[in-house]
Amino acid sequence: MRSDSTSVPDLDPALVSTDTVALSGEIRLRTMPAAHCAALAGALDGARPADLDAREAAALARVTAAAAVIQIGRTEEEKRAATTVRPAAEAFGNAWAGVAEVLIGLARLPTRAGADARVLAALLFSEGVRFVKRDASAAWAEGQRRLDLLESEGKSATLAALIGAESLAHLQAVTDALSAATTAHIRSRASARPGAIRDAVAQFARAVAAYVRVLAGKLDDESPATHERFAHATAPLARYRSSRKRNSR
Repeated sequence: MRSDSTSVPDLDPALVSTDTVALSGEIRLRTMPAAHCAALAGALDGARPADLDAREAAALARVTAAAAVIQIGRTEEEKRAATTVRPAAEAFGNAWAGVAEVLIGLARLPTRAGADARVLAALLFSEGVRFVKRDASAAWAEGQRRLDLLESEGKSATLAALIGAESLAHLQAVTDALSAATTAHIRSRASARPGAIRDAVAQFARAVAAYVRVLAGKLDDESPATHERFAHATAPLARYRSSRKRNSR
């Protein structure tokens, strides 16, 4: 569900086939991020010509309806994530942040424990605990990498002495739990309706292409006003294309 941009002509319809215009936009929209569809549909609705006729209105309605289907699918995914990944991610974040706070506190002491805490804090949290805020798969990988680092550096026993063996075991347990929750969520998405959102994005792309074709049907080479009308109505597509190009640089 990823894409580069939509494609809209540089708005000289006298030189560009309207079918080519609409089709090129459809091809690129088919792989646009699902999260962008609702905003693009809303922008197209906001840019609708004041004199929209019944056929154009019906085409635009199909665009907004297709975007609504995508949004429903994304909401369902978020609900599944809330019941599987989110609780595990919160426990993971709390555990790692708690260990960091303990080590930072102990590191202030001019003792052997303080020296050990400073070494461990530098080993595990040289960049703080920002990794716990990353997406679940990346956060788990960072947590497990730190646990593996403890083992390879022979520092597991040192950490256990500072925070307690039970706390160290809890750190491993919540890291394993986040891995399991992430895997379960991925499987749940795959088994729910394989490709459902991808198919909905493709339908959205077809609806947008059809809307552009219907709008282009009123272009008249002898009437600059019809060109301005088309340009205004499709401006959200041009803006989306420009923003995607900027972000890809």
